[in-house]
Amino acid sequence: MTRRRSFGDTVRRDEITSAAISLIAASGASRATLARIAEAAGLSNAAVLYYFRSKGDVIDAAYSRVIDAVGMRVGEAMSAAPSGRSAVAAYVHSLISYMSENPEQLRLVIEVAIADPKRAVEVPGKPPRWAPLAAAIERGQRENELIEVDARTTAIALGGAIDAIFTEAMNDPTYDLRTATGILLELFHRSTDVETAR
Repeated sequence: MTRRRSFGDTVRRDEITSAAISLIAASGASRATLARIAEAAGLSNAAVLYYFRSKGDVIDAAYSRVIDAVGMRVGEAMSAAPSGRSAVAAYVHSLISYMSENPEQLRLVIEVAIADPKRAVEVPGKPPRWAPLAAAIERGQRENELIEVDARTTAIALGGAIDAIFTEAMNDPTYDLRTATGILLELFHRSTDVETAR
């Protein structure tokens, strides 16, 4: 029989998840043992295991919280875009700006992806990371703003470029993400815009 979760349970799970995010961001996913997560949350191992089945379950919750928050910001920005071309720009701007505003969450995503590379491309119960961007590219093609390219491959490539920018920013705090965003979009539009690519 599954135990019903109370409001207090939800609050405590959130506290443990927040502690795990901070710990993983600071120390890496591989060093985030159950004992260290419990210590960061001010609890015993047994208390953490009362709310989560395992360390992996805690990490799943931490990663999902970040992905959900990023997805909401990016989704709202893309939904407000008046065209496919602008939806691509909205995706890039909103994703990079969210992560630059939340460096701890960015570090968590990078650390978890290093520990489990499959997570970087696949989250259970969610569409592939490239899917919304590919849909925006296809929309831009239908609107005759973007040339006919393989939308999935282009979305994957653009996502990889964003990841590289994030990695550089984490390694070099002086790296200018705002400038990098503009350059990345300029390169994308030069290669895909109907008016400039032909």
